[in-house]
Amino acid sequence: MAGSNNFIQFDQNQTNIYNDASYQALKEISDGVGTGIADPMMHNKMYYQVTTMCAALGNVFSNLGYTVSDTDISALETVLSNIITTQGGSFTGALKQAPQATITSASGVLTLTSASNIFLANGNEAITSITGWTQGIAIIKWNTARTLTASSSLVLTNNGSNRTTAIGDIGMYQITSSVVTELMYMPVSGNAEVPVSIANGGTGATTAAAARTNLAVAKSGANSDITSLTGLTTALSIAQGGTGAITAILARLALGVPVTFGTFKNFVQTVTSNTAATITADYCPYNSASISCAISTAVSGAGGIDTGSVAASTWYYVYVIYNGSDIHAILSLSSSAPALPSGYTYYCRVGSIVTNSSGYLYRTIQNGRKTQYIVDGTILTGMVQLAKTSSSSGSLSTPTWISVSVSGAVPTTAESIIGSCFSPGGTTMIAPNNVYGAYSSTTNPPPVSVYTANNAQQFTFMLESTNIYYASGGATVISCMGWEDNL
Repeated sequence: MAGSNNFIQFDQNQTNIYNDASYQALKEISDGVGTGIADPMMHNKMYYQVTTMCAALGNVFSNLGYTVSDTDISALETVLSNIITTQGGSFTGALKQAPQATITSASGVLTLTSASNIFLANGNEAITSITGWTQGIAIIKWNTARTLTASSSLVLTNNGSNRTTAIGDIGMYQITSSVVTELMYMPVSGNAEVPVSIANGGTGATTAAAARTNLAVAKSGANSDITSLTGLTTALSIAQGGTGAITAILARLALGVPVTFGTFKNFVQTVTSNTAATITADYCPYNSASISCAISTAVSGAGGIDTGSVAASTWYYVYVIYNGSDIHAILSLSSSAPALPSGYTYYCRVGSIVTNSSGYLYRTIQNGRKTQYIVDGTILTGMVQLAKTSSSSGSLSTPTWISVSVSGAVPTTAESIIGSCFSPGGTTMIAPNNVYGAYSSTTNPPPVSVYTANNAQQFTFMLESTNIYYASGGATVISCMGWEDNL
């Protein structure tokens, strides 16, 4: 609504008038006008300053929609009183007004002014309509106790409850064409503090702990707020208390927990030809699933020999290797550290195989830790013989033991030997060392004794060295059937 103003500026062209410096130097500024002829330049400056201020204030009030006129001093007093009451009252704030709007309540009409910042001295308890308003912010200092009733047109931060104001309380309200929303409420001393709601950019709480609860956030530093983590896409590093991995196996490896042979399930290794072998397992710890790997002595690197070409009469140690995604097998001359192909970091020894004098693989089958030679009639035409005699050897009674090396028959990693003794010429006894007594001893008999001629007996015992010991009363044949690896 447009207003009007009839207060105008005197000497608008600033002719015949002192400048500021000359005016401020006049004696009349401090002592007033004396008798005699008045100085027109001085009076022009005085009238110019007074009327400039009056005209400026009149224009401000007119722009705010008020009628400002000198025709009726009582009417002018009323206008000025309304401006001061509406814009200031008991609240200390800036005086600013824009096109007026009204909020109609159950107890009357409250006129609001300003499209951005409004300072009011009163408020009403039940809003029924809002007109002439687009959007603005009202800051109200309540000068009376009222009950504000929460509704669809009056949204309060008091968790949906009504609010009872006290004299001196201050509220900040966002006003649109249909809704008044309380943004913040600051009670005077003695009233309970009401926090800003989450919907209005606050926390809805008066303590840090309650704020964290409402916002569903955890306290920083050492605390017990966090009980579980979900949705992480980047693994926590070891330095952060994690493992730096997103799978169980990579976590164990990152923490330095090695994969051992015992974690494989139903492990089987079979030499299938002169140059090839296969490995299968129902469970492999590297992928937590079954595996099937092929090995060839004609291949270099993953799936073959780690370095060099196949050699004759040589033990090769078998490893399962892993690069974080791929699983292969590899042969190595080393029983502890294979030469890994590029990109492979992890390995686990799973067995051993051996070549003959032509560089061909002996047929063997391994189940778990136990390996047995396969007599195929070609590469191996009979069991691997350790000792063969046509007459007595050593002494059965003294006894005198004959040592025989097992190095060509079992790998250096073997913990036990699986053997067979055929004794066509009479009694034969076998032991892991030469300290055992005669076969007839009742206090220190050897672990293996074959009494009857033309009788065969299988034996297994742990190896104490690279030799085993025997004595026989006639012809005898001692063979190696296989071994149990120390995996």
